Amino acid sequence: MYTWPLLLLRTCLRMIRDLDGLLSYLCHQLYKKPYRLQGMCKKRGICCQNIAIHLSNSFWQIPTLKSLAKTWYTFVYHFQFTQENSRHRVLLFSCRYLNKHNQCDIYFKRPFICRGYPASVRYFERPTLLPGCGYKLQKHPS
Repeated sequence: MYTWPLLLLRTCLRMIRDLDGLLSYLCHQLYKKPYRLQGMCKKRGICCQNIAIHLSNSFWQIPTLKSLAKTWYTFVYHFQFTQENSRHRVLLFSCRYLNKHNQCDIYFKRPFICRGYPASVRYFERPTLLPGCGYKLQKHPS
């Protein structure tokens, strides 16, 4: 499928991805989140079929940067681009590792973006959860 130089490149990029994910995770532990998760995952694969990657305004407005983001998530994460939502500046993907039983084929080595969902909620606005996922949000008391 891929030649060895592409596989080597993909492996190096995945190491960068995992380091970035780990550092992001550690930073998120330092800040109190405005919302708390309740419930449990129903293991329906809904989140894996609707991976929303929010882009900054500058990334969204420059077509080359938006294309670079699509390429990054397609090549490094092995996601499949499905569509974009201009209103929310979101690229939508589905995961190619989701099997016919809606289970993750790489669950124990999945990337941090998957490990953190939906706990890695956004800080300055109410996060959106997918219907039927099993989780609910409750605002932390101030």
